[in-house]
Amino acid sequence: MDESNTRLREARKAAGFKSARAAALRYNWTPSTYASHENGQTPVPRDAAKAYAKAFKVSLAWLLDLEGAVNQPQQKRNPGVQSGTLQLGSGRDFELDAPASVPEISITAGASYAGGFGQEENTIDQDGNSVSQDAIRATWGIPTPFLRDELHIRPDRAHILSVRGDSMNDALFDGDRAIINLDDRDVSQGGIFALLDDNASLIIKQVELVRGSKSRRIRCTSRNPIYAPFELELTDPVAIIGRVASKITRL
Repeated sequence: MDESNTRLREARKAAGFKSARAAALRYNWTPSTYASHENGQTPVPRDAAKAYAKAFKVSLAWLLDLEGAVNQPQQKRNPGVQSGTLQLGSGRDFELDAPASVPEISITAGASYAGGFGQEENTIDQDGNSVSQDAIRATWGIPTPFLRDELHIRPDRAHILSVRGDSMNDALFDGDRAIINLDDRDVSQGGIFALLDDNASLIIKQVELVRGSKSRRIRCTSRNPIYAPFELELTDPVAIIGRVASKITRL
């Protein structure tokens, strides 16, 4: 292991990533390749080092341990948000992640089949998500390392939905806030998802694929047994919004 491998690990840890795999997944790097660069199995190529330096906000020269180089992290502050700093390399300030701004969407996140939202608020963004500026009820400051490392959600790909009703007891309760991973729409392994039903209403249900069906169908189940399960065909307007990755709840 040479100095560049050691500095890569330092930079990754200082950026708030607990593991090499977490950093690789965040930036769409091949985990095994990145790990080999960090643990010294292979040298750090210059092209890869450029990407690492940009992601971890350190200078390329410092990362590659070039002669006479000092660490000059890129300064990129979010106005109005106080970020922490620590010392790295030459002792200059190294900026930590600011909290991620996660929008809470002002809709009834259907803890019953009839849950929905006003169609006048329903617009489709570039990723196909139903949201508009008018629909944002609030913005939550969520620690970026928690989203990235614990929930494996890109900070700009999270939404928060307010739960209403009792159909998802014992997983989600009335008044909970569900954190949705907009990048995870794969229902093949099942799980709890936010989705649009055949009335274009937003609901949160336990979802699984119906195996052996001629069309692509899903089975939606409530955790509360008083609500009957139902099936939906994955055709417009039915759409998977994202997987429920966590929740904010009261004690």
